[in-house]
Amino acid sequence: MKITNTLWRTLLLHVRLFPLAAFLTALPLAAQVPSNFVSVQGAATFQIGKYEVSWGEWKSVRDWAVVNGYIDLSGVGGTYPAGAADNFPVVNVSWYDVVKWMNAKSEKDGLVPVYQVGGLVYKTGKSVSTVNSSANGYRLPTEAEW
Repeated sequence: MKITNTLWRTLLLHVRLFPLAAFLTALPLAAQVPSNFVSVQGAATFQIGKYEVSWGEWKSVRDWAVVNGYIDLSGVGGTYPAGAADNFPVVNVSWYDVVKWMNAKSEKDGLVPVYQVGGLVYKTGKSVSTVNSSANGYRLPTEAEW
């Protein structure tokens, strides 16, 4: 069965369980690949995180995000699932929260955020966002990249 981005979004919204396994960045091929990323060669070369996003990283970016306009990320991931800690992977966050978090991480790291609503950086609400294909920030893998 072919799973489309729309189907992924629908599944994630209904299940509300999203292991944020990895995120991508559209770094230029000549750019230095950070140590926590690996290059994937193919029809479209890209970089993907080696490891799942941890609660510690999620909280660090989330705290920066809240004071920089991503107000509805406040408290998202504020408590761990039973038995988890800062080095455990992120779970139980919505698709909306993930794309806003990626935009915040992009801005925090000096990159151009990928997800937009109405031509502006997607920071709040539950809107279907568009992808700024010229942005160099973090994003979820496309269907083809999965």
